Amino acid sequence: MRKILLRLSYDGSGYCGWQVQSGGSPKPTLQQVLEDALKVLCREDIRVIASGRTDSGVHALDQPVMFRTASGVPTDRFQRALNGLLPNDIWVLDARQVDDDFHTIANAKKKTYRYMIHNAPNHDVFLNGRCLEYSRKLDLTAMKQAASLMVGTHDFRAFCSSGSSAKTFTRTIYHLGIEKVGDRVYIDVQGNGFLYNMVRIIVGTLLAVSEGRIMEEQISQALSSGERSLLGETAPPQGLYLLQVDYAE
Repeated sequence: MRKILLRLSYDGSGYCGWQVQSGGSPKPTLQQVLEDALKVLCREDIRVIASGRTDSGVHALDQPVMFRTASGVPTDRFQRALNGLLPNDIWVLDARQVDDDFHTIANAKKKTYRYMIHNAPNHDVFLNGRCLEYSRKLDLTAMKQAASLMVGTHDFRAFCSSGSSAKTFTRTIYHLGIEKVGDRVYIDVQGNGFLYNMVRIIVGTLLAVSEGRIMEEQISQALSSGERSLLGETAPPQGLYLLQVDYAE
């Protein structure tokens, strides 16, 4: 049995998230579509494991996915063959064999997400499903000051939606950057791991800070008390992208 690592890029607009759901779902899941393609190619049932589960409507520029196979398909054929079987909104960037002790989740050291906001008075129809449309002027200075409070190691339970299966809530944010390029605002968050909806709650909180609905003191209070009600709304999923997962050499 070989262990193969794929790197995927996908537009999550048409999918009900990454993970296969018991009882079915109104839209296909990315995991199911990939496993169906692998079954055709390898002629065996294959279960894939991604570095993390993206929610419905969330995208990925570089999502690592691993699986085991007993098939004779050469490793260097997986990329081209799968791209011929998968729909156009999923693309295999790379395929390679990895050591048997490698694991997409356990070996991940850092993850980087990006949230994209189209900040202009007019809606951009070509970004439908790929950004948050936000027409108000953003107070980037206030947002950056608030973002600095979240960098470091904290108990982030206030930044977690209900329904999480997390056993611990301590996470480390290495970088939380905000940059405006033309009429787009990019919020990049890098950490050693993320709770359920954590990045989207961070973004919603920063938008509330820009609007003057949340003060910096409330963020500090939320970090110390774990009170979700002190923070902003959960930002919509369509602006969120998994940018990169870093592994130890």
